[in-house]
Amino acid sequence: FNGTIGFEDLRTQNTVAYISPAFGGFTFAGAFVSPGSDDFAEAWSIAGMYTLGGLNVSLAYEGFDDDFAESQGTAEDKWTIGASYDFGNFGVAGRYEGQGSNWGFEDDNDDPLDSDVDNWQISGKYKFGNNVVKAMYGDHDPDEADDTSSWGIGFDHNFSKRSQLYVQWVDKDDNWDRSEERRV
Repeated sequence: FNGTIGFEDLRTQNTVAYISPAFGGFTFAGAFVSPGSDDFAEAWSIAGMYTLGGLNVSLAYEGFDDDFAESQGTAEDKWTIGASYDFGNFGVAGRYEGQGSNWGFEDDNDDPLDSDVDNWQISGKYKFGNNVVKAMYGDHDPDEADDTSSWGIGFDHNFSKRSQLYVQWVDKDDNWDRSEERRV
């Protein structure tokens, strides 16, 4: 999901995280990023996950202070919900993410980090032997610009548990005239 359609899964330094043991299929996680300055946390995240057989469902929320969001080029708030189901050799997944600090309320600030963005993506995979064929389609819809759609295909070959060869193709249709200046 990350990097294909607008999802922003950050991997940050100075992160402290806790992931609970599973309780009847439920797992909870929490994290915060400490900058080492006077601030206790520049960013924080909470998540709940549920697993039952081939079904996986997750719900998460992240919050960032203004300076951290600006330095990372990300929205101040994000929430996401995702689900996947593994049928054995075939699997499907979907994810929705809402980004932005105004959560649907009008904001006179022209800062693109303050606009709302909706991202969604669906994907599927098929396993045969040591190989996996996969495909995805998604949409990135910011309030302040035209939407972007993306699709992709991929192929993985597992030589062993530790060695894999993969190839992927992603195509993006950004639906806007490049001669116009846009801030996304």
